[in-house]
Amino acid sequence: MNNNRRKELLNKFENGSLSQAEKMELWRMNEQGETEYADDRASELDMSEDVETTPEMEASLARYKKSFNGRIRYKKQIRTMYLVAASMAAIFLVYFGFSKFSTRLFFTDDSTYVTIEAAQGEVKTLILPDSSIATLSPGTVLRYPEAYAKDERKIFLDKGEAFFEVVKDPQHPFRVVSGELQTTALGTSFTVQYDPFLKREKVNLYTGKVSVESVKEETNLAPVKLTPGKAYEYVAGKVILSDFNHDYGNPIAKGLDFKDVPFEEALYRIGVWYGISISTDRKNTELENINGNFKDKKIEDIFFILSNTYDLKFTKTDSLTYKIMQGNR
Repeated sequence: MNNNRRKELLNKFENGSLSQAEKMELWRMNEQGETEYADDRASELDMSEDVETTPEMEASLARYKKSFNGRIRYKKQIRTMYLVAASMAAIFLVYFGFSKFSTRLFFTDDSTYVTIEAAQGEVKTLILPDSSIATLSPGTVLRYPEAYAKDERKIFLDKGEAFFEVVKDPQHPFRVVSGELQTTALGTSFTVQYDPFLKREKVNLYTGKVSVESVKEETNLAPVKLTPGKAYEYVAGKVILSDFNHDYGNPIAKGLDFKDVPFEEALYRIGVWYGISISTDRKNTELENINGNFKDKKIEDIFFILSNTYDLKFTKTDSLTYKIMQGNR
């Protein structure tokens, strides 16, 4: 394809001077391969100015512009990295010899990351560079590269909870790094929870398959493959596997409306919704599943309802942390 023509159209698209016919040309350039585009371009350039573009086409052009610019930046970064690496390699070889040279020097990942944070009380939905969708709970912080690496799609959940609906691409596994865990999927839907304060992580699989493993080599944790309805939890250095009702759909989109949700799962979602951490005394608390809608209720009212319904006691350890155990303990 003619990159100069593409850049010209993208620049005009950015400053709002792109004609309808040129929009169609740019859209077709993106949607078709090089051969089809070459065959159709002449006829497109002859189209009249009253050609209409659909909202879907406008959105496609916007995504394409962002993706194209990301690839241009990425290529420039790689070219600069290669020149620097080559110079350093030459110096390294002169002083230390070829046997000690590492090829990793040429594969350093220096991508530019986008950081997204959902405000307290806000559920945020975003489209990732590969068109996968992430739904973020309030207070969640997510990082992803403007352009993925050539062999994988890796993003980072720094805290909170996110529901991922992954576009299938076997050649580029989708990986979510959260604390000490890495969750890998090809095409599926799942949630990842990470509370850095309580050092608790959990993966719930809704559709497809995922593999969960440690990101630290020194951690003696074997990878675990989940099937729909299975959950993997890592807390206090221990792995806990459990079942859950995965027929309820995207849990984050439903907010604090719970239907047969494991008690600790509901407490975690309540915690991130209000920007607090709720720890559970597992040894002294018998947990049940929760049903009910707690939307628009104050946190004090939620604690009151749970305390009286399930005979629980909430203890405030500091301004942002609560501990829960059974009331008669």
